[in-house]
Amino acid sequence: MLLLLTGQVNATLLGPIPYTSFTDSPFFVGEFSYFYLEDFEDHLFNTPGVTSSAGGVVSVVFGPSLHDSVDADDGVIDGSGLAGNNFFSWNGAVGITFTFDAGILGALPTHVGIVWTDGAGTTTFKAFNADGVSLGTIGPVSIADGNHNGATGEDNFFGAIDLGGISSIFISNTSGGIEIDHLQFGVSNCADVNITPTNFSHSSSAESGTVTINASPECSWTATSNTDWATLTFGESGNGNGTVTYSITANPSHKSRQGTLTIAGQTFTITQEGIECSYSITPTSQSHSSNAETGSVQVSASGDCPWTASSNISWANIASGGSGNGDGTVTYAIMENTGTTREGTLTIAGQSFTITQAGKQSPHPTCSTTDDELVFTKLKEFYAVGEIVEVDLVACATSRFDRADLWVAIELPSEEVLFMTTNPFEPFSLTPQVFRKSVANTKANYHILQFEVPPDLGGKYTFYAVYVKDT
Repeated sequence: MLLLLTGQVNATLLGPIPYTSFTDSPFFVGEFSYFYLEDFEDHLFNTPGVTSSAGGVVSVVFGPSLHDSVDADDGVIDGSGLAGNNFFSWNGAVGITFTFDAGILGALPTHVGIVWTDGAGTTTFKAFNADGVSLGTIGPVSIADGNHNGATGEDNFFGAIDLGGISSIFISNTSGGIEIDHLQFGVSNCADVNITPTNFSHSSSAESGTVTINASPECSWTATSNTDWATLTFGESGNGNGTVTYSITANPSHKSRQGTLTIAGQTFTITQEGIECSYSITPTSQSHSSNAETGSVQVSASGDCPWTASSNISWANIASGGSGNGDGTVTYAIMENTGTTREGTLTIAGQSFTITQAGKQSPHPTCSTTDDELVFTKLKEFYAVGEIVEVDLVACATSRFDRADLWVAIELPSEEVLFMTTNPFEPFSLTPQVFRKSVANTKANYHILQFEVPPDLGGKYTFYAVYVKDT
């Protein structure tokens, strides 16, 4: 059985369902205030309250041969409908519409069905509510077997249920003529069945819910889930008043979702919120040398929550991972820094990621003098290998006419001291290099104490300038 739920609250479409006799009809067991079965065996289409748009009884419009009735109509189920009677139209593509008259019937039928017995191509069935609005479509489906001499293996039931009333049905096949049989319709005694509530909204967590059915004792009903994340836990069928309980799984997405249950022929709608998005990044900051480099940041996001990454600085760009859903990785690239140390941020998944990059050239420290040394001030917390440090010793000397030996001295963690003159003829060494010149000679460049942080230097260290006055 194919069930097609439509937008109509109380509507269900049925079919195709293999059919050999009325006992195969979904309406065979049910309570109806009226019910008609037109099998055309009296060679007439004389059921009250219904008209057809085309065709007629096959024995009248086609003749005594090549009938294709429901198998059991000739008294025996033997795979052949030649001995029975049915309804025929020459143009299967145009199809046949059966229209119901509430004035004659007293009320529009709530249950309508028909059996397709022969034709070619694909078959389509439609039903329409009391206002003529479509309740939905089944098909096109391929059920024709190509046998046109009364064989019943292809006979199938199509139908609709709408407690608000059905005004018409339509059936067609794309090629050749069309034969149908067992037009059946009625009004259910259970048309006043209702469910409470008709919808419910849940949080994103796994939860359960309950629906109450109000029906008279003779009314039977069933409940089914049309949603893979909703399961019936109690009350899959019953009679009269009853209760259906269901459970839903946690929603893994940040998007809300909606699904339905069909309970006593009515639609119960479940709406579930999406998860609340939360984000974190690891690490939250990174330090780099002055060289052009890359780095990466791990994003942790709840569920499939979306995020983006962007740079707030001109010297860094997002190389990959500019957006994503759920967990992910962002890669960034920074340009070489020929200036002083700089700092900037990226915004990743709404979080701030801080980049600190050393400069090729350090800010110039200032200095002050004591009796035997120059003391640096305004030093950075650390210097990277290759950074240039310089200070103007003329500005530091107590007298512009002092004569001095000028050295850079770096004290290592081992307490060894490395020396280098201001004009570095030799690399850093343990032995001071004698170089004597008046710092007052402002025309010479070597009064500028300038040195590059040595490549083999690591860990914490102290550097300072030493000068010895020429007495």
